[in-house]
Amino acid sequence: MLKSKFLLTFTNNHYSSFYFFSFMSITFLCICYYFLFFINFNAFALSTPQFPRYEINSGIRDGIQIAEYLSSQTATDYKSPLDLATDIQKVTYYSDGKNLNATLWLGNKTITDPSKFGTVVLLYGALFDIDKNPATGKFGVDFQHEIQWNNYSKEWNSFIVEQSSKDYFRTVFSQENYTGIQDNVNFVLMSQNLKFLTLPEHFKVLYYTVTIYNNTKTTVDMTSWIDIPPPTYTFSTIPDPIVLTPGEQKDIGIQLESSEGINPEVVDYIQLENNESLIKVILNPNNQNLSSFSSNIPAPFRIIVPSDAQVGKYKIPFLVNISQGSIFPSGFIEIPNFNLSISGKSFSTVNSNLTITVTEPISFDDKVREFWTTYGPIISLVTAGFVGGISTYILDKLRNRSKKKLK
Repeated sequence: MLKSKFLLTFTNNHYSSFYFFSFMSITFLCICYYFLFFINFNAFALSTPQFPRYEINSGIRDGIQIAEYLSSQTATDYKSPLDLATDIQKVTYYSDGKNLNATLWLGNKTITDPSKFGTVVLLYGALFDIDKNPATGKFGVDFQHEIQWNNYSKEWNSFIVEQSSKDYFRTVFSQENYTGIQDNVNFVLMSQNLKFLTLPEHFKVLYYTVTIYNNTKTTVDMTSWIDIPPPTYTFSTIPDPIVLTPGEQKDIGIQLESSEGINPEVVDYIQLENNESLIKVILNPNNQNLSSFSSNIPAPFRIIVPSDAQVGKYKIPFLVNISQGSIFPSGFIEIPNFNLSISGKSFSTVNSNLTITVTEPISFDDKVREFWTTYGPIISLVTAGFVGGISTYILDKLRNRSKKKLK
């Protein structure tokens, strides 16, 4: 009886331990699964790079006006208040990794009821090229986000569509009676949830406005394509690296290179005043006639190092004003009876550093050593040839004399 009771107690304890360890194992696996899922989910949700606020200038009163009955394209006359309310002058934008948030800064106050000025359709929109491939989507555009007002519905609507081709698209998101357009402010907010764009890591966006009046007048304004995330810029120099000694000066060529591989057109180089090194960097020292600097031709600079400069590596900070332009077919915006190209241009200011290395002056011995290292093999070869030639000449003379004496 005692033995049976012992076995029963042992068995109960054995099963209790089994259930306890099973419970703990399942709990541990659930916790691990939860944390792994949570981390992976957030990593996926934030796969698009984050970046702080950036700003581009899109030009003032640079929209175009199309009159259907004249089949012509001219500069917008800005006679209507809505012409300026759709004039995109600046765009500020940033991303938290989940949303691309942009503010379109306009030339006049917005109006929530455009019909007061004879407007049939008013659009604030954004085009997205998520693969940077002009052969995909519609005219290279893969997604479109538009905030639209028309005189028939008398309300604002917002929608996002995926473009497959000129004739095929699908609606990804839509919102009727959109209330995001405020009255009497000079900006429009456009926030794009990046999950609707498949969370691309790198893409381009172009912002635009279109106003169609009932007198057949149509106005269009747009920015250039904007790279998301913003590219980084570095100076490429000839020579590279730039090495000078105290008291030396040198003329060099500088190009601004983009991490996107397409170098922008530089409007101006501005050296910041916090250069404490006293190294002079002079742009265009020979006063060449340069209104701007081509992306394919180095800009001329002269570097002057003072005689008392400390040996070391210097980074000279610059602000660089750049210009980027793009041409977009008006057929995408579907302006009736027009196949003309619409151009957009944007200006922005970027930072870059010019790196200069100042070394100790070369001693006389080092100069001789450097000269001999560079030209020594050539001198030796020429000398050897010369000596060989002279030796052959002398031997021939001696042989001829010996022959004459023997005769």
